[in-house]
Amino acid sequence: MLLQQEKKGFKMFNRKQNKNFFKGSSNLLIMVTTMFFSTVFGNAVDVNDSIKIRVKSLDMIKELNVIQEKTKSKKTQNITSSKKLGMIVPLYIYPDFNKPNSEWQRIIDNKKAHPKADIIVIVNPSNGHFSKTDPTYVNAIKKIVKANITVVGYVYTRYGVRDIKFVKNDINSWTRLYKKLGVTGIFFDEVEGRDSKGERAYYEKLTKYIKAKGYETSILNPGITADQTFIDNYTADIIVSFEASYTAYKRDFKTGDVGKTIESKKTSTALMVYDIDSVSNLKKAIADAPSDGFDYIYVTSSNKNWSNLGKNFETHITEMLKYNRDPRPYLCSKF
Repeated sequence: MLLQQEKKGFKMFNRKQNKNFFKGSSNLLIMVTTMFFSTVFGNAVDVNDSIKIRVKSLDMIKELNVIQEKTKSKKTQNITSSKKLGMIVPLYIYPDFNKPNSEWQRIIDNKKAHPKADIIVIVNPSNGHFSKTDPTYVNAIKKIVKANITVVGYVYTRYGVRDIKFVKNDINSWTRLYKKLGVTGIFFDEVEGRDSKGERAYYEKLTKYIKAKGYETSILNPGITADQTFIDNYTADIIVSFEASYTAYKRDFKTGDVGKTIESKKTSTALMVYDIDSVSNLKKAIADAPSDGFDYIYVTSSNKNWSNLGKNFETHITEMLKYNRDPRPYLCSKF
């Protein structure tokens, strides 16, 4: 993938090259057209005919210029500017705005302090399985959305063996009860990342299902590096390629089942690490994320149950804003 300076230089070269080409092609096209008519009609081409030929040639040049501008515009649309590293927060905490040290309020306060921070929050009422709204969650989601934080709903899949109709029922509950509040995506947990028995097709169906219902974002969480087919076939918008303790991260990352996923222009990857033991290690993990292929990162001193945001959440926000993730489209356009 080209660096920004390389892209800039490439664009400048193309712009200069195209300008010279079309400038030179103007006279060349007129000359060739005139020669053609002269060859066909001989000396019958008089001054008036020559003028007509020149006008026709200029019209053709205008058409070429229009085509060039359309092509340029289309190419520009496909180039995404660099974005900062983002964060996916498993907020598996019952809304606690009534407490002095509310974790939900803490996220909102940090977003207000850093409005450019790309924060996705996973909300998880009743493990994603419910039949009616919880007024406390209704109020909490409204507050989070008002703060311009992206909210996605939790749904578990039991590693691809849960009956898909039950998974769809949970999605329907999210759609009926919470989507109107601003929930814009679904976070699928307990994902099978191996595609040995057609598991990827199972998750592709789920992504198609939520896209048809108007959700913007599909996130899969296998917690390990998924088979490359998940990435290449745009099974979801974001895939969590690593979820474990910091000890496991240091021990296993880039070895065995855990490794860098080959980057895709459509699918982003995320890293989620708990039990991080120091601020210096938190900073290093964040600094390493872009080169390790991650677009989203969440590292915390909290435990594996994600019971709180950890003591260094504020540092996490400021550190991740120092780094850009690779420029590529965020949403999965296949569906």
